[in-house]
Amino acid sequence: MKKTQTQSSRRDFLKMSALGGAGLVLGGSMLANIASNVETSSIMENKHKNKPGTRKLGSLEVSEIGFGCMNVAWAYNMPPSDLLNRHTNQKMTRIIIIGATGGLAQNVIETAKKADNIQLTLFARTPGNLSARISGGTTVVQGDAMNIDDLKRAIAGQDLVYVNLSGDLDKMSQNIITAMKETGVRRIVAISSIGIYEEPLQAILKPYRKLADNIEASGLDYTVIRPNWFTSDNEIDYHITRKPEPEVGGAVSRKSIADLVTKIFANPGLHKNENIGISKLR
Repeated sequence: MKKTQTQSSRRDFLKMSALGGAGLVLGGSMLANIASNVETSSIMENKHKNKPGTRKLGSLEVSEIGFGCMNVAWAYNMPPSDLLNRHTNQKMTRIIIIGATGGLAQNVIETAKKADNIQLTLFARTPGNLSARISGGTTVVQGDAMNIDDLKRAIAGQDLVYVNLSGDLDKMSQNIITAMKETGVRRIVAISSIGIYEEPLQAILKPYRKLADNIEASGLDYTVIRPNWFTSDNEIDYHITRKPEPEVGGAVSRKSIADLVTKIFANPGLHKNENIGISKLR
């Protein structure tokens, strides 16, 4: 009789040890499934008294006794937050804003920060001009678009480059294109201007025409956006035309342009390899 009890205790001990080991690797939800298939007299007698409860961890339901997501995370050598992101298939799109201190760029930044799964890097020659409201929650990098080494350091590892500049746009756009090719980044969205295909071309618009021509010829996955004149109206109301369609409408709000740009950030395939105008219809 004593020998039988010893053998029974040993079997129970081995089963419970196996159960605990499985829980460490597989997590609390699978532990509950394993436990339901183990039939020993001690478990059956105490199933109501000793049955572990469950708790919520994000969107996962795990055992309250400590096994589950945390141990799975450690087993796979990743932080629990990364495990939860993997569980929900979230992927951050990394976007760099070149020319982040400009008025339109700041509208784009504010709108993009409200979108899901977008990680912003702000590239500016004078980052001190960025308010905490704009720079909060982003990575800020000081650099000059006339310096190709600054650009390469900032662009490396990004998924999309947004260009919102003024000045020597011919040289700056060539530098950006070179930096993107050397760092393996392919997607670019650039702000040009209305009127760049009119003849005779106004002198003030020649840099914006150079920007558009360089980007279209780059071989990158591009979107050139040609906004009408900007307003500060608190509205989202715009119409899109595609080159070579004639430009129509009138001045458009910065909020409208920011809405279009953020939609491209969220869906980088949108308007890929297109040269588009944006305006408000009257």
